[in-house]
Amino acid sequence: MNNKVVVIILLLLVGFVMFRSFSMTKNQGYQDITASEAQRMIKNGDVLVIDVRQPYEFQEGHINGSQLIPLGKIKTAYKELDPNQKIILVCTSGSRSSSAANFLSQQGFTKVYNLDGGLLAWSKL
Repeated sequence: MNNKVVVIILLLLVGFVMFRSFSMTKNQGYQDITASEAQRMIKNGDVLVIDVRQPYEFQEGHINGSQLIPLGKIKTAYKELDPNQKIILVCTSGSRSSSAANFLSQQGFTKVYNLDGGLLAWSKL
């Protein structure tokens, strides 16, 4: 193969890999927050904490005052929420809550926060 063709292919490949890395790590309209930041927001009030775990997980322990909406039900239950209210989403590790945060932001919710590290991080406060 011609050296120019090899260089062009390599540049395209590097560009594609960089694009995919950026698009996979970028949050779409929500913010990850630490457990300390979440605790401060809760103390200040005017925030809804939604736990997206399963009922049996919620019963084993949860943040005081949090509301249970399992991840599987968020796609219908979101219609009952105020899209202008501050919402902190919580799960065990921050993975399921990240999915819920992304979904809510796609529905036009503007003040959405994901508890980074989930209840595992919260328990270390």
